[in-house]
Amino acid sequence: TDPSFMGSTIRIEELCNLLSKHKLEIRFSVLARADSIAKNPELVKKMCENGILNYEVGVESPRAEDLNNIQKDTTLETQKRAVEILRRNGAYAGGTLVIGLPNQTEEEIMRYPLYAKEIGLNGAAFGVATPFPGTEFYNDLKKDDLIIDHDWDHYDEMHSVFKLKNMSGQKLEELATYCHGKFWTLEKLIEHVKISRNLEGKIAFEEFVRCMLGMLKFAWNTTSDLQEKNILTHLRIAFEASADPSVEEYTKNGGLHNIIEFSGLLLKVMGPQTIQFTITDEGTPITSYILKTTGKTIDYVKAIQGKQEDATINFNVGLKSLSFSGDKNTMKLMKDFFKAAISLQAINETWNRLRLLAGLGLGSTQLMISHKINALRKTKNQAANN
Repeated sequence: TDPSFMGSTIRIEELCNLLSKHKLEIRFSVLARADSIAKNPELVKKMCENGILNYEVGVESPRAEDLNNIQKDTTLETQKRAVEILRRNGAYAGGTLVIGLPNQTEEEIMRYPLYAKEIGLNGAAFGVATPFPGTEFYNDLKKDDLIIDHDWDHYDEMHSVFKLKNMSGQKLEELATYCHGKFWTLEKLIEHVKISRNLEGKIAFEEFVRCMLGMLKFAWNTTSDLQEKNILTHLRIAFEASADPSVEEYTKNGGLHNIIEFSGLLLKVMGPQTIQFTITDEGTPITSYILKTTGKTIDYVKAIQGKQEDATINFNVGLKSLSFSGDKNTMKLMKDFFKAAISLQAINETWNRLRLLAGLGLGSTQLMISHKINALRKTKNQAANN
């Protein structure tokens, strides 16, 4: 991957002309500097018109001091302008930020995911500052005898390998997990699914579940690889961070039923319900995701720390019983999840749970039939046109 794709504007112009001529209908992903995007808005427009639509931008930090120290030749205003240009042209604006630079504090790092949301990033990754051999950063730290880990397997931008002034290496790695959990709240995950599938209308419920489980599996496998010994600690931190008022605000204002295609039969069979999924640790509630239905619509979803007491259907899932590892398909993942959740329920919720499961089954069948009919109509129309 070219780490500075827009380094030659003449080359990009020529590439866009070729793409325009041949109409390949491919969606491309590139790495680009924020200042390159901000300086070339018309070129970015042309790139987006020709399928170059996914961008990973080095946002680095919301602190002007850090930007000066790492000599990236960018400013906070440049970052915001770059994201605005990408969003205006229908592109996916992803950003990378670096935590754990010298003199950063825990409080400052916890602001990173909020800043990433404020400037409008669709996606964000938070990497731990890593001094790679051959860089000025590495040489300065080595000269001051601050490098404490020489295991090259840990030079992966997710492990702390040099001595920090304001926190331990373990704390910094936990903050990286916190930042990911605080940014990738439910509304950001929904947004990611819509953009990655290039959807303007509703997302089919089955497709949404499939995508969400896929992202959870990716996060699980990544965390397992990087933090195998401390995976439960990092899972807890991520779930705690995901409890955010932004989830309820997004689903209330947009209406979840206007975003995800739920079957009317599903909602009717379930009736008015307050469905609560609670992640627990040794029986203690960590975070709950609460879905409120009216019988006709999904009123809202919210994510809270702890547990709400007036839910009509409760699913409790322990951290230790969660597993998205291996080569499990979507149905296997769903089966394992509900098996872990349903086994812990009270008897007086049995009827509501049966209504939910029946609604899911009938609703899925109804949507499947509807989609097949639409596909047949489309095929028939295409044949008629030909």
